[in-house]
Formats: sequence, C-alpha cells, structure tokens
Amino acid sequence: MLKKARGEPLTQPVEVSVSQPEGSPVEQCVQMLLRMLYLRDYETELHTQRVAQLSLELATKLGLAEELYAGIRIGALLHDIGKLVIPDAILFKVGKLTTAEWQTLQTHPRNGYNLLAPVAFFRDVVDIPFCHHEHWDGSGYPRGMKAEEIPLNARIFSIADVWDSLSTDRPYRPAWKLEDARFFMKEQAGVMFDPGLMPAFFEIAG
Repeated sequence: MLKKARGEPLTQPVEVSVSQPEGSPVEQCVQMLLRMLYLRDYETELHTQRVAQLSLELATKLGLAEELYAGIRIGALLHDIGKLVIPDAILFKVGKLTTAEWQTLQTHPRNGYNLLAPVAFFRDVVDIPFCHHEHWDGSGYPRGMKAEEIPLNARIFSIADVWDSLSTDRPYRPAWKLEDARFFMKEQAGVMFDPGLMPAFFEIAG
C-alpha cells in the first residue's frame, strides 16, 4: 500500500477478516472513525490492520467462540481512537516526551473509552481501547489492572500490539531483529503479558 500524505483522503475501506455485514450502520461508523484517525496520523493505518488480523489469529488459536471475533476486530481497529484528542505537539513529537507530555499521552485509553462507551454497540468492544496498555503484573495504565482483572480481549490484543510495534519499522526507530523481539516477548510473559496466552502466540509468530 502506498504511503499517503497526512490529510490525503482514503478511498478504500479497511479490509480485515470477520466484519459486520458490508454497509451495515455499525461498519459504516467504524470506517468513519478509522478515516478520522488515519487522516490525523497516516502512520497508524497499516499497524492497525496488522494488529487486528494478528489478534484474530490468536483468538482462533486459543479456540475462542466465533461470535467474539467481530468485537475483537473492531476493538483492535479502534484501539488508538483516543489519540484523536492528543495534541499534535505531543503525538508527533520527534524527541523525548517530558513527564507532563507523557502523562497527557497516557490519557488516550480513557479518551477512547469516553468516545466509544456512550454508543450502545461499542460498549461491547471498548475493552481493547480502554485496557490495551494494562499489564499482567499491574504496572500498566490507566487503571493499574492486573492478571485476569484485565479483559481477555485486551490481553490478547496487547500481545499483538507490542509484537507488531517491535517487529516493524516505526517513525522513530527501525524494526527490531526478530530474535530480539522474540526474546523480549518471552521475557515479558508474566510481566506485560498473560503467560497462559504466550504458547499460542509463539505457535503463530514462530
């Protein structure tokens, strides 16, 4: 896919397996929110699609019921929707964030919750946007949840999110070597990640 300049219109819908019926009001709303996000930050488009797909693959490997897949897909696609209200000066800063800037950036999960939760359908998918930065050991944010307090969808997604961030080029750094990324993921089992999910993840990631 060609990289678009920020603000360039998107012409194709986001294609990821397991969706609402094409043209449904829910799907149209999801596509509208994604276009708002991508027009603000085009770098997030491919990342969002990859993590949604990997989250579904991991859910399948774990044997989750198929009726849960649509919620995982939509929650994954909208995981960073709360960044829409983060100031450009912070979201696109090249250098290191100050403590105050980092605290502002950390509001994006709660922003996402506040945006999505009032809409009846999105109440079933908001776990990923709200909880994807929570850690198994309780060191994450915004609520410091730990272990199985963290919704399963968010525990699945956080593995996919971190893996994709490490294994692909980012605007601020090149991709990690795969062996280094795998080592980090193994090291973080029981710290960032649910250790019970990691064997299934490594069956997928190799």
